[in-house]
Amino acid sequence: MATETRHYRIGVVAVSLQSCSEECVRVFDRIYGCYRTEDPGDAALQMKIVRRKAEAWSAAEYVVQCNGETYVAGRDERGVMPQLESALNHQAMLTQNAFFQLHAGVMSYQNCAVVFTAKSGTGKTTLAAALLARGWSYLCDEFAMIEPKSLLVYPFPKALSIKQGGLGHIERLDLPLISGEWSDGKRMRQFSYVAPTEAGGGGVGGPCPVGLVLFLSRHVNMPLRWNRLTAPEAAMSLYRSGLNTEDLGRQAFDTAVAVARRASCFELNLGSVEESCDALESLLSEHCGIDKARQHVA
Repeated sequence: MATETRHYRIGVVAVSLQSCSEECVRVFDRIYGCYRTEDPGDAALQMKIVRRKAEAWSAAEYVVQCNGETYVAGRDERGVMPQLESALNHQAMLTQNAFFQLHAGVMSYQNCAVVFTAKSGTGKTTLAAALLARGWSYLCDEFAMIEPKSLLVYPFPKALSIKQGGLGHIERLDLPLISGEWSDGKRMRQFSYVAPTEAGGGGVGGPCPVGLVLFLSRHVNMPLRWNRLTAPEAAMSLYRSGLNTEDLGRQAFDTAVAVARRASCFELNLGSVEESCDALESLLSEHCGIDKARQHVA
């Protein structure tokens, strides 16, 4: 039986959710309950979790439906939440074309945003979590939503999705984890999230200008180091990191150029989590004029 429709405003993304899975609603509400609203607006993502009946050729399974697309979550009710998060991220990317979107993490301190782009698996989410524990404000660990006219980056404070390799770092940061297991029919899988509103630190940030842009890499045989980029170099790298360059056309390129001219841009090869946070705070102090008292990770 479906629950009543619940409405949320998760930063720039509005969501209306109806679900046949009370467990999924419970977890979703724990993460996003502080964003509940009575009026999500006309542009809300219409998300629905249903359990499709068994057919002669297939067993009953849970699916997430949104904007005409179907995301299969499998037979295990516990697997609905990871697929719902995946669908939310995908639909946010498809629908938020008022913004120049980057595949990037975004954190802010004293109204100065730091945007850090990297390939998946480099450590964006772990770095964002560590900065959150140091008192920074969280905007997103996956998308930078930059408004082309104002050049402000806007929050989409989705849950920080923690991969298996990053769990140890998060546990040492003493951040509250929302975890569970589910079966994909072949093996048990684990999901773990950090709800930014439960994590203390600087909480969720608001729209703010971009002060630093970092292009992250992780070469294990190289020490932590950074290299400043010229504005043209940074603009091309930003444009290549764009997720909706085809939709925005020339506006995407112009936005990348404008951000690269205003912000200080660096390539940064990451070290340990603590070393990387220290380096980022040093860059913030030197190039944005913001002193950040170091809060070392235990």
